Amino acid sequence: MTSVAVGQAFFVLTYTGLALTIFSLGSTLTIARSKSKPIAEWYSCCAAAIVLAGSFGLLVGKFDTISRDMIVATNTCRTQAAIIYASPTLAPLTFAMLLLKSILSVRYHFAPHSSRRKRTISLATMLLPWVVYFVLLAVFTKEVIQNPDGVSLSTAGTHCHVSNQKLQRLSLTAAFCAMVVNSCLGGYICVLLYRSGTALKEAGGELQNAKSMSVRFAFLSGTILVLTICLLVFQAVFSQFKGNGAYELTVAILSFIFGMVFFTRKDILIAWLEVFRNIGVSAGRRGGLPVPLMF
Repeated sequence: MTSVAVGQAFFVLTYTGLALTIFSLGSTLTIARSKSKPIAEWYSCCAAAIVLAGSFGLLVGKFDTISRDMIVATNTCRTQAAIIYASPTLAPLTFAMLLLKSILSVRYHFAPHSSRRKRTISLATMLLPWVVYFVLLAVFTKEVIQNPDGVSLSTAGTHCHVSNQKLQRLSLTAAFCAMVVNSCLGGYICVLLYRSGTALKEAGGELQNAKSMSVRFAFLSGTILVLTICLLVFQAVFSQFKGNGAYELTVAILSFIFGMVFFTRKDILIAWLEVFRNIGVSAGRRGGLPVPLMF
């Protein structure tokens, strides 16, 4: 397969995954508004996937029209190199914050209402992933500005990389930590879903197929975990396999799967949102403290 064909396949897969993510974002917004308040952390997850897929597509229209040396010399290439190495942390960390918000919603749902607690949790779960991302982005941007010769181009010319091994290890370490947090929280919420069906039903929020939902959450969390590991591995071995077009196609396939994961996950989150909406209504009818939903 020629480099042009690899590049074309790369962009088709990347942008198909991106389109699925954007469609999922729009459809979830419509559904959520008809049932309750939108889930801010879900949109943060979608935005993270869009950043990841979009970063790999920055060179579209250039990879087969101008020389490799000219591509590497552009600010677009250098910007892409910085974004790509800052992005692997963002997707798993935003998903981890979504899971954390779900866990805290269960933990504090029947506690006395506290606006301060609600604001603190919301700000932390929304801002933490993006603060980490922009800090990493600033570090890599500084590197490509100070050392532009340290930016290299992939075989098919579809995306750029930073060759600084110290910063590569920083990116890998940050993404690994986000992956571990995501895995732990995902496992905890699976147990929570599995064991809380009776308690939720007593509170007024019937949970259909609690065991099945816990398995689906586990599968989705595991998918994010596996994809993150794959991306980390491919980053680590890029220098050894950068002459192989299959490497770039694999990266594009992973990006496409990310889009598919976000596209298929929204029904689970909407069902979970409906459970808490019913609990709030039930608490109000009983004359108890209708704690505002934290989603």
